[in-house]
Amino acid sequence: MKFTYDGADLSKTIKSYIIKKDKIIVTYLDNKKEIFELSKETKIIDEMVNQAIERDNQIDINSLREESKRYGFYSSLQGLALLLSYTPLLKSITLDNSTLKSIIFAFNLANILFYRSLVNKKVSRDKKIMELTKYKIFLSLKEEIESCKDKRELLINLKTNKDIFNINNLDSIKFSDLEQLVFNLINVKEKSLIKK
Repeated sequence: MKFTYDGADLSKTIKSYIIKKDKIIVTYLDNKKEIFELSKETKIIDEMVNQAIERDNQIDINSLREESKRYGFYSSLQGLALLLSYTPLLKSITLDNSTLKSIIFAFNLANILFYRSLVNKKVSRDKKIMELTKYKIFLSLKEEIESCKDKRELLINLKTNKDIFNINNLDSIKFSDLEQLVFNLINVKEKSLIKK
């Protein structure tokens, strides 16, 4: 989990974990680390799932999409204003009035900075939307993934090299791999229905 929601305790929200020498090192969103016995992995995964469900219930993905659209629209307008402001900037180079040059330059610099902040906000919202969508898909298919007898069939044609697919490595899995996983899950379900 790369981000959380308002009111969540960053020191208790699990970002990820790694296994080293029969120990689990859990990293929280505040970058604090804690070491657990390997036998606690299932509990840690369950806690990560519960935190993802809680976040999913707290954040409205549609409002994030609307914000992203607004920032996209505003950044387009600001980009247009930026392009239009270059003509006076180029003309001011030949002017003798240094005060006017400074004003035109400051206006262009402000336009550039505002444009960049709008683009950054849009990119930030888009990343959150992508992560929320990945988690939403995972949470909706979690039981089916866990009930699959041969997990290797689920990992066929995934570009990400993962032996195990769980909520811990969801952040490092590309969206296209998640789509492939859903496709593989459908194929596994179809095969099991055919066998019956």
